[in-house]
Amino acid sequence: WLPPDAVAARLGEGPGEALNATLAAAPTRVFDLIAQHAIACEPQRAGTLHLAHAPGGLKDLRRRAEQAQARGAPVTLLDGDE
Repeated sequence: WLPPDAVAARLGEGPGEALNATLAAAPTRVFDLIAQHAIACEPQRAGTLHLAHAPGGLKDLRRRAEQAQARGAPVTLLDGDE
């Protein structure tokens, strides 16, 4: 799973940011399809959790959170007490 900056670097700024935007909009698209097609389910917009079990993983999560926030995503990095 590439962080947003790596996607933009690998694909080029325009295509990379277009892909990042598409990926960021995917959950909203799923909820729109559920509503559009009256799919019987119990969707919940509760967000996602990405966890780290080691210092290196936390460093990666921190970097990803910063990159997502720079693109306007409502991302919050929680610590172990939260």
